[in-house]
Amino acid sequence: MASLQTDYLVARAQGWRAADALRRARTVGEWREHEADECAPDLGDVRLTTVADDDWSSALDFDGSEADHKAAADRAERDGVWGLLGQYWDGAAWQTVDSVWGFIGDDWRGSGYDGDIMLETLDARAAFMAERARAFEAERPDLYS
Repeated sequence: MASLQTDYLVARAQGWRAADALRRARTVGEWREHEADECAPDLGDVRLTTVADDDWSSALDFDGSEADHKAAADRAERDGVWGLLGQYWDGAAWQTVDSVWGFIGDDWRGSGYDGDIMLETLDARAAFMAERARAFEAERPDLYS
């Protein structure tokens, strides 16, 4: 299992500024504490999931040469174009908090967008859990007096 320091060093090696690398490393560490595993989804309550993007225009809309566009189109054809969704489990269904679209293959990994979605999802999960706790306390005030 990766540590805060390892995650920080990975982000720095990818060119992240120190403060941003530390923020990302902390977010990734907290995410791992709550992440649902594909093999055991009931052991976690947040997840990143990908969904096929039927509209490839955003993946191919960038400044670049004709060769760059052809290479991107070839990769999109081969690897697909995807949306990345951050979700938390509310006890009944997965709730989508944030998403970003137009990634070719797994280009979303380490893009920065993944960390932003993780942070938004963790914040939404925390707000949901706090509201659920308040509702429970309101239903059973005898337990908290």
